Amino acid sequence: MISKVHFNTPHTPKEYSGIPPLIKLDMVIHMYFPGLVEAHKKFVSLAEPFGAKWAENISTSFSGETIEVKQKICGEYTRLFKEMNSGISNLQQHLAAMAKA
Repeated sequence: MISKVHFNTPHTPKEYSGIPPLIKLDMVIHMYFPGLVEAHKKFVSLAEPFGAKWAENISTSFSGETIEVKQKICGEYTRLFKEMNSGISNLQQHLAAMAKA
């Protein structure tokens, strides 16, 4: 998305066959790892704003925006990604703690 914002590079979504990865994660956690449900809820609460921002800008052209506006948009993507990545790390830590027990 950063490339799209700065250089108007078209985004090509990845094609998945079967169940999308985030849905599969949700199913596996709820079926086999109920101890991870709260950490997963936290991850979802962090992933949703990132997805909403992505969806909002997927078909937007930024060619008329100033460099400052583009930097602000990309800074927001970076912040949201870091938060989402933190949620993934939290899930991994909870899983590792469960494996040690």
